[in-house]
Parts: sequence; structure tokens; C-alpha cells
Amino acid sequence: MQSVRWAFLAFSFVACCSGGLGLTHGAITTSGQVDPSDPATWTSSTTAYIGKTDEGSVTLDAGSTIVWDVNYLGFEETASGHLTASGRDTEWGDGDIYVGYRGNGTVSILNSARGDSDYSYIGYASGSTGHVAVTGTDSWWVTWDLYVGKEGNGTLHITNGNVYGRSTYLGYDPGSTGEVIVTGADANWGHEYNSSLVVGNYGMGRLTVADGAYAGIHYMHIGKQSGSTGEVTVTGNDSRLTCYTSLHVGGDGNGILSIADGGLVTVPGWTYVGYGAASNGLLDFGTGGGTLTTEILVALPTQMTGTGTINTQGLISDIDLTFDSVSGADPTLRFNNGVDRDVTIHLDTGGGSLGAGWRDQGSLTICEGVAVSSRRGYLGYGAGSIGNASVSGADSKWQAIGFSVGYKGSGTLAITDSGAVTVTTYEMYIGQEVGSTGEVIVSGFGSTLTFSDADLYVGFTGEGVLSVFDGGYIDTGYKNAYIGCEFGSLGKVIVDGAGSTWANSRTVNVGDSSTGMLVITNGGTVYDRYGNVGVYSGGVGPHLGIGDVIVSGAGSAWVNSHGLVIGGYSKGTLTIANGGNVMSMSAVLGANGKVNGSNVSSGIVTVVDNGSTWNNSGELLVGDEGVGRLGIALGGAITAGSISINSESLVSIDVGTNSRLTVGEGSGTFTNNGTVRLVAGAAAPAGATFDSPILAGSWDGAGAHEAVGGTWGGTDQIFTVSEVAQGGNEERITIDAAEIQRVLISDEVTGWKLGVSLLPKEESTTMVVRARALIESLQTSLEAHLEPGDEILGGWQIVCAYGFNPAYLSFDLGASYRPEDVTVWEYASGKWKEYEAWDLVCDGGYTSFSVNGFSGGFAVTAVPVPEPGSVALLVGLAACLTWRRRRAGRVLV
Repeated sequence: MQSVRWAFLAFSFVACCSGGLGLTHGAITTSGQVDPSDPATWTSSTTAYIGKTDEGSVTLDAGSTIVWDVNYLGFEETASGHLTASGRDTEWGDGDIYVGYRGNGTVSILNSARGDSDYSYIGYASGSTGHVAVTGTDSWWVTWDLYVGKEGNGTLHITNGNVYGRSTYLGYDPGSTGEVIVTGADANWGHEYNSSLVVGNYGMGRLTVADGAYAGIHYMHIGKQSGSTGEVTVTGNDSRLTCYTSLHVGGDGNGILSIADGGLVTVPGWTYVGYGAASNGLLDFGTGGGTLTTEILVALPTQMTGTGTINTQGLISDIDLTFDSVSGADPTLRFNNGVDRDVTIHLDTGGGSLGAGWRDQGSLTICEGVAVSSRRGYLGYGAGSIGNASVSGADSKWQAIGFSVGYKGSGTLAITDSGAVTVTTYEMYIGQEVGSTGEVIVSGFGSTLTFSDADLYVGFTGEGVLSVFDGGYIDTGYKNAYIGCEFGSLGKVIVDGAGSTWANSRTVNVGDSSTGMLVITNGGTVYDRYGNVGVYSGGVGPHLGIGDVIVSGAGSAWVNSHGLVIGGYSKGTLTIANGGNVMSMSAVLGANGKVNGSNVSSGIVTVVDNGSTWNNSGELLVGDEGVGRLGIALGGAITAGSISINSESLVSIDVGTNSRLTVGEGSGTFTNNGTVRLVAGAAAPAGATFDSPILAGSWDGAGAHEAVGGTWGGTDQIFTVSEVAQGGNEERITIDAAEIQRVLISDEVTGWKLGVSLLPKEESTTMVVRARALIESLQTSLEAHLEPGDEILGGWQIVCAYGFNPAYLSFDLGASYRPEDVTVWEYASGKWKEYEAWDLVCDGGYTSFSVNGFSGGFAVTAVPVPEPGSVALLVGLAACLTWRRRRAGRVLV
């Protein structure tokens, strides 16, 4: 009780705290069953009964006082108990009290008397009834938690009196009813800081504040649990109800708040109407009208009746709200259906939150140079809702301390035509909660999304997409960005088009304990200090995160001013293609070791196509504590100050198109404790020679050097491409592996072709290679795994008499496929599964990848390439909308 009493002082309820409890003087009158029979002898250890099996009563007046540990009024079903305290300095308490335990009980506090109790129950058990009346200006009841109708029926009347307590429940259990009436200009019902008032917990609750009375609480729920009903009425001039933190009208149950005839309700925090998915909430202002003043209102027009006024600094609803040159930043809204609704909302933005999408669908438009400020922005607030917002036009702005685009529902934010959005203090979440989806689009030169001191989460626990198009600009400042954050989330960022820019002065994490993708295309640019792809930040289990970055197209760039990690305690991939460029100071592929006993750190980088470059000014580690894979093909180029390959890692270079790895401008140190592999696929000209695909000043380490599809002179650094032995479907092709390392197999029926490149033998070695195009039954079983529209473009069962490890397979697809369009399948142990072709390349005809031995067969599938006129459109749509990079082993959905 001390906390209540001190809070009492803090609320200036000084009158109830003067003096102490004790058996001092005055009159105590008893009648009927009272046990122990003389209340004057009760102590703070006494269990007292007023009406145990029959009727009993105790009356205190003239300054008398009594105490107890527990007091039961109307203990049995047949009993009734009555306690009356009247007059100044007349007091009772201060243990627990049951007013109607199984029977009936009444308590009256009159004429400046005082009651003081710990836990208080009015109508405790099913079938019981209890009633408490606190009457008179200086009459007080101070209690801890109060249950008005726990399982039974309870009422509390405060008539110009005072009640102060902790949390209160009206209609606590199913089947119960609880009612409180606060009436009169001198009536006050106050509660301790951070306490709750629940009107209808599982049962039925009613609260009436009338005739100038006051009630105050921090958290209030009207109809909280499923199946409950709560009704609150505030009526009459100067009748006031204040909820200092939040008000829920209909939590998971049914709630009605009536503000009528000049009544006032004030909520300095959030007011929710119909919070739960199955709840019903209603604001009823009646014909006389009242006023609701709240910081943030979350409600629908259809959840309002009567004629009244709402003053709010924030609004989240299913309406189409526009801020333009006519309405300005602080519009007045009127909801009038001409029948039973005429509610005026004065929206004064700046202190509250704004949003769209509560139960169904809403929109928010900021245009014509209007600047709007809010606490937070919510789009798609409620589960299953849709919220859309647009900020468009020069000087049109939306500033908030934080944003949730897709909070529990689906949200979209479009920033176009030089519009601007600023996040000042907290986070921006795109796809925040489980089941949510969020999308933010920044499009056009002059359109900006700026962060002052806030982190960015794209796919927090939901699904999120952030797109920068046509010269749009994002500046996340000196804070972190996370793409795919918590377990089960999906995040994707697209930066597309010349001038489209994402500037970040700190760290970009792609796949942070979940699945994330960053796509930089067609001249887009991303800047950051550190880049992490495939990150672990506290998750559990072997699959901690998948990060995938694609930098594609001339002028497309990812600039890391410091370090770049591909695979840190997790799996990361980086693909640089079609003239894209990546820059970093130092870099690690497969940075960290084991988590929970599993070696899950894996970093894969492929640089393909002429003009595609990775410029790494410092040390490049291919595998540190984890595993690294580095592939260069089709004219791609990598430079590094120095390179080190650990024992589990691999560097592979396709020599057929002058792909090159340069270390320290040709004079740096190349340390190989793993494997360096040079490969020539089916497209390489027979007999061609390629000089120094790796330029380094010094070589170190005990690793292996492999040539696949030709021979490499370790001294002169020259790779010579093998001749080709040809044969047909199921034909046995015999070669001397010391002389020939390439085979080309054709099938006249399907038109498929397969190139097989092998390791050379130092001495004459006869090898037999035979391949059979997939029989119909295997094609049928594979088709069952394909996505709609996918076709089998080639498939073979391959046999080599002496086996080989590794080999390089080239499928002639006869069209210009991209690696992200292709899925590679392996047939092993009688079933098909996707094969992780980490070094997959497409040269416009052949699609090639490495394998380590053959367990049965391989096949390549993809959606057929469309007609040339529609290629650009479909490529653009794929970059914007697809969630899955359809490259074997890299499934994002």
C-alpha cells in the first residue's frame, strides 16, 4: 500500500493520507453474524467475516477505526454482509476485502470517512452481488487492484466522493458484470501511474462519468478480450475522462464510448476504435455532442455516430486523405452521412502519427508543395489492410521521426516528381511485422528519401522492396541499412537507371539473418563505407542468412570505401555482369567459421562479361575462416593489392574470352593454399593460346593449379585450348586425355548439344566419354518440379569410364539467356534436385558450369527467351518484381 499512498500524495490527494489506522476511539456497532465478534479486537492478521452464513453488519462512526488481513462480506451463498463508515477520521482497512464473496455484500463510505484496502473484489464468485458507495466531498477509498464483478455482479457508485487505486477491472471473468458510476462535480476517480482500467475484460463492464465528475487512468480498454462487452459514457458539461497513455475502444471484444451533451474525453496518446481483428468499436457522440481530444486517432468513419468533435494531431484510417494547396497541412475533415453521423475532425499535424490502411484500404497524398510533419508514418497499419501514400511535386514533403511501410498489412510509399521524404530519428521499416509487405519507390531526378539519424530495414520480419528509379536519390546518412533482417523475412533493394543513387556513409547489410537482395542495374550507383552480404547478427541454426548482390550494366557501380564481406557466418553471393563495377578497399569471401558446429560461412563472387570489373585496392581473401569461390569469365576482370586463397577455397577463370586477374598491378603476391582453376568451355577456339590470365609478381602457397579443357604451362603462364572430339547421342567417344580434353556430343532428335571439358593427364591415358539425352520418363519427372512457363532446354546422362573431377559442362541453348534466368538440375539417387552451379555463365550460346563428378545426369531449364521487341519490357519487369533469382542453389522464395 505504500506505493499507492505515495502516488496519492503525488496526485495531491492529501486528505486521504493524513493520520494512521488504529483502534483509537469512537463507536463501532455490530449486528448479526460478525466473526470475530468484536471488530475492535481485529488486527492486521485477522481473517474477518461480516455475514458468514447469514446476515451481519458493522457500522463505524465518530472517528472509530478497524483493521484486518482479509475481510469477507457475504461469505456463503446464503449470507449478506454490510459495512458502513461515516464521519471524519472514521477509517477501515487495510488488507483485502471481498464485498459479496459467494453471497451479497455492501460497503458505504459516507460523510468524510475513509476506506483503505489492498486487493478489493466487488461480486467475487459466480452468483454473488456486491455494491460499494463512496459519497461526499471528503469521503475516500484507496485500494490496490479493484475487481468490480470478478465472476459475479458488482457496482461502485462514487457520488461527489473520491476513489484512488491501481488497476481496475469491470466484468473480469466470463458471465460477470461490473458497473461504476462517477457522478457530481466533486467526484474524482484516480489511478496510480502506469495502471489500467478495463471495462469488460471477459464479461460485461459499464462506466458512467456524469454531471461534472472526473475519472483518470493511464491505459484503458473497453471490451478487451474476445466475447467481452464494454460501455463507457461521459455525459454532461465538464464531465471528463482522461486516459494519459492509450484508449482501446473494442480490443478483441465489443466496445462503445459515448461522449454526449458536452462531455470531454482526453487521450494524450493513442485512441484505437476496434483494435482486434474480430472486435467491434464505436464512438457515439449522441445528438447533443461531446469532444474527443487525442494525439492519434485510429478509426474509421463508419465507427462514429452522432454529432461531435474530434481534435487530433494524427490520424490512421481507411479514407483518402489529401494534403494540397487547398487543404494545407492541417485539414478539417467532416464525416456526415446525412442520417446519424456528423463528426468534425480537426487535424493538427506535427505531434501525432499519420497513416493509411486500418481495417481495409486507405490512401494519403501530399502534393502541390505542401510540407507535412508527423511523429511516425504508418502505411498498412492493421493486419490485412492496404495503405498507399504518394509524395509528389517540388517542395512537397513528408517528415517523420520514423516510418512503417507495411506495419501489419500492405503498404506502398511513392516519392516522385521531386517529392521528398525525411526520416529524422527512429527507423524506417519496409515490411515490419510477420505477414506484412511493404514497398517504397523513389523515382525521378529531384525525388529524395533522406535519413537524418535513423536505420533502414527492408524486410524486417515481413517482406520489403525499396526501388530507386530514373535518377531518384536516397541518403541513409551515417546509419546502417539492413536488407532481409529477422528470420523468415525477405528484403530487396533495386537501384536502376543512370543517376539513380543510394548513398550510405556506414554499412549496408544484405541478408542479415534472413534473405536479402541488392540489385544495381543500368547505371545505378550505391555508395557505402562497409558492405556485408550474408550476415549473421544473432540468429540460430545452420541457415542464418542469404545475401545476393547483382551489379549489372555499363555505369552500374557499388562503391565500398572500406571493407567488403561476402559471406560472414552465412552465405553471400556477388555477381558483376554486363559492364558493372564494384570497388572496395579490402574484401573477404567466406569470412567466418562455424556456428553451432556447421561451417555456414560461404562467399561466392562471379565477374562476367567484357567491361565488368572488381577493383579491390587492398587484400583479397578468398576464404578466411569460411569457404570462398571466385569466378571470372567472358572477359571479366578483377584487380587486388594481394590475394590469398585458403585450403577450402577456389579461384576459377574462364580463359576463352581474355578474363583476367591482376594482383598488385602485376607485381603483387598471390598466395594459393586452395585451388586455382583455368577452364575452357565449348565456345573457346580449338588450339587458341591465352597468355597470363593471372598477373602476379610472386606466387606462394601449397595449393593446386588445374587446367580444364586444355593445358597450362606453369612456367610460361600460357593456357592452350584443347582440340574437340565429337560424337552423337549414346556414342562412346574415346580420347587420349594427355592430348584432348574436350568432347562435343550432339543429339539429332532433340537438337541438344553438350560440351564436356576435362582435366589433362600428364601421360597417355585412354578415356571413354558417353552421354545420353534425357529419356522421356526423366523429362516427365523433371517437369513436375518446374515453375509455370519453364521448359527443359537440355538434359543429359553422362558416363566417363575413368571418372573425372572436376569437369566443365557447356549446354548449347541456342539463345541469349542470362544466368539468373537459368536453373540447373542434378539427377541423383533417383530424384531431381537443384544444383548449385556457382560459376554459371552464359555467353550468348553456351551455358557453362563446373561439376565434381557425375551421379546420374544434369539438365538446364528456363523460361524461353521472348521475341526481341518484348525483351526489354520483360527484363525490366523481372528486375522490379521477381523475388526469386532463378539460379540453382540461390532460391530467394
